[in-house]
Amino acid sequence: MKASRYNFFFKEEGFLFNAVTGGLAQVLPENIDLVEKALNDPCNDNLSFLDPDIKEKLIEGGFLIEDDVDELAFLEAKYRLAQFTPGILSLTIVPTLDCNFTACIVMKGNPERQCKIV
Repeated sequence: MKASRYNFFFKEEGFLFNAVTGGLAQVLPENIDLVEKALNDPCNDNLSFLDPDIKEKLIEGGFLIEDDVDELAFLEAKYRLAQFTPGILSLTIVPTLDCNFTACIVMKGNPERQCKIV
């Protein structure tokens, strides 16, 4: 077993998120250190220190994966499949910071960056 490289652990809030599977887990305060230990060293004593239910949930959510899983290859394949699947439209919107998300009131004191109507 190994930890997914796409895990995001928000210890203070007690949440664990996996960007590949979309898995989201709330970790109880008494389990935060155990889960962190499991993610940092999943080969440690076959995770025997971890409650079997917690271990199962970490595997289900994609937080712990098998050693032979190549997540990058999986994501590339998923991307390629979406590229050539008819009926699917992927749209990327890249707004600028010049005017779209900055208020003119805030920018009023900065003469170099004024909002313009195009």
